[in-house]
Amino acid sequence: MQFVYPGFLFALLAISIPIIIHLFNFKRFRKVYFTNLAFLRNVDEETKSKSRLKHLLILFSRILFISFLVLAFAQPFIPVGNSQKQKEHKNVSLFIDNSFSMNNIGVYGQLFNTAKQYAFQIINSNPPATNYRIISNRTSANSKRLLSKESALSYLSEIEESSQSKTLQEVYDSQRDMQSKDGSQADEIFFISDFQKHNTGLNFLEDTNIRFHLIPLQGNSRSNVSIDSCWFDNPVRKTQIPEQLHFKITNRSSENLISYPVRLSINGVQKSMINIDVAANGSIQKSFSYTIDQSGIIEGEIAIDDYPISFDNRLYFSYSIPKKSNVLVVSNSKDSTRFKSLFVGDSSFTYEERTSGSFTFSDLDQKQLIILNGVSDLSTALSGDLKNWVEGGGRLAIFPPDNGDAQMLNSFLLDLNASTYAGLDTNKTSVLELEFENPLFKDAFDGQNSGFTMPIIQQHYPIMLGKLPYKVIISQANSKPFLVEQDFGKGKLYQFSIAENASFSNFSKHALFVVTFFQMGIYNMNNTELYHTLGNTPNMTISSDLQQNELLEIEGNETRFIPEVRNRGLVSEIWFYDQIKQAGLYRLLQSDKHKYSLGINYDQQESNIDFYSREELNEIASEKDHVFVHDQSFDKIGKTLNDLNFGKQLWQYMIVLALLMLVIEILLIKLWK
Repeated sequence: MQFVYPGFLFALLAISIPIIIHLFNFKRFRKVYFTNLAFLRNVDEETKSKSRLKHLLILFSRILFISFLVLAFAQPFIPVGNSQKQKEHKNVSLFIDNSFSMNNIGVYGQLFNTAKQYAFQIINSNPPATNYRIISNRTSANSKRLLSKESALSYLSEIEESSQSKTLQEVYDSQRDMQSKDGSQADEIFFISDFQKHNTGLNFLEDTNIRFHLIPLQGNSRSNVSIDSCWFDNPVRKTQIPEQLHFKITNRSSENLISYPVRLSINGVQKSMINIDVAANGSIQKSFSYTIDQSGIIEGEIAIDDYPISFDNRLYFSYSIPKKSNVLVVSNSKDSTRFKSLFVGDSSFTYEERTSGSFTFSDLDQKQLIILNGVSDLSTALSGDLKNWVEGGGRLAIFPPDNGDAQMLNSFLLDLNASTYAGLDTNKTSVLELEFENPLFKDAFDGQNSGFTMPIIQQHYPIMLGKLPYKVIISQANSKPFLVEQDFGKGKLYQFSIAENASFSNFSKHALFVVTFFQMGIYNMNNTELYHTLGNTPNMTISSDLQQNELLEIEGNETRFIPEVRNRGLVSEIWFYDQIKQAGLYRLLQSDKHKYSLGINYDQQESNIDFYSREELNEIASEKDHVFVHDQSFDKIGKTLNDLNFGKQLWQYMIVLALLMLVIEILLIKLWK
């Protein structure tokens, strides 16, 4: 047996008071005269014997009363496990899992609400002077500081479900970081969660300076169906041409899904519905076929019906089909006949020409494709602007100059870490093959047999591959690249090994020339991501058509706010940080005009329903004296924690025994005559 307040045991010295009183009986006697001394002797002997017994019993009851009363104040307890002396001022951290998987229904209702009930009981079971750090998946000002009991209870009631999700290791690391900043030290940490395995690394439990309490909450449902992703194989979107939108669905349950309905809506109108079969604990990829009649902004939604975990029942996406693609050709002379004949007669394109001397920064605005046709004199300033334009999402096609002067062009390419041009190679060769699976050529040909002979190459500039990620999408018969595609930022760089001049090749008069540049032009018309993940994408990039002092707003899901805008030369970054809190379709309004749409979806990690069982957690905790797993109901957790903190408490019994001794003393005095 141990004591919470052993200092009170010094009060046992008070036992000496009734002992002293007993030894010095201060009762005054009065004289009584008897004529028969024999009778007096018998009475005296009997009275003394009974009186001595009565006094001893009263003495013992008083001693025991004082002893039990002192023990009650010392708060004795029998240790349970590694019970420790409870501190009056201690720091307790509580993690409340408010992620979407906590929408599941358990024995006591929704798991998230049950977690809050546990937290309320834990707070109320601790001493009033305890400090609390309340942590959830969403970081706030209150989660970064220690709170009093009243403030902790108030903040706890304000916590809501969050689309964000942290691993338990991240929770532990963040509270350690906050401790280092405010100089505090957590005595205990409570994790109230469903303990999803994908975000529950438990290496932090090795910290023996902290007592860890794991409170696993289990849902009744161990099944979930989620829409994981959607995509197009072909990056080009057009009107009046059937689209194939692929999607992936996962069945996280032990039962097969038969004829499960999946719906597709475009611009608020249901376009298609298909029934699919998904094996138990399996995934399947299917596709919708639909046609868009008019160009403009397209807002889409793929939907299923699944409960109780429903946050992943919708997948939102958006893209645009512009009416025209803007193409600019820059050359040393203003004679680009082949490009003009290709683009001017097509209503899908707006075509412009510039000479290298008249080419300025303003010409980059709103262009999707720029072709440098034999340009050899790029200024430093214009090179920097062109670099920013490509990085922001532009497509740049380059033909080297026909006069062999590629020094300035190579300087520009080196600044991008792109491929450069070597000296002229006059050996005759030809185009050998195309990378038909590249998005530039995919669906441009019927099969991989183009049905035409390849262009002849009279001379060329060997391409020296650089540091940028690249793909050789047209190769030469001499195993050297003819057309290299390189990624730079959000844009692409296309480099040809020949000048557009006929003395280099008949490429400009070949059908492959038409296909290549037509595909480049329309490929640039759909240069946006289909959707973004909430929390992972704090911004979006748009072309720089913002006018000075023009109002820009984001609207959707009953919210409307003004985002931060960062101009990056030819593009603008729209930063919305955490102002978007719900999945859905959001519109970017430019002076109240709908300019862009943004599909925002929740993180699919929470769709995983693989959890640690209580047995698995108990096995982990059994090897560690400072880790406890609780499976009691929330209304009994307080007593369990008191037993852990104080052991088996005995002070209540001491009070009862003290009162019993007091009653016995009173009865002895009153009834024993």
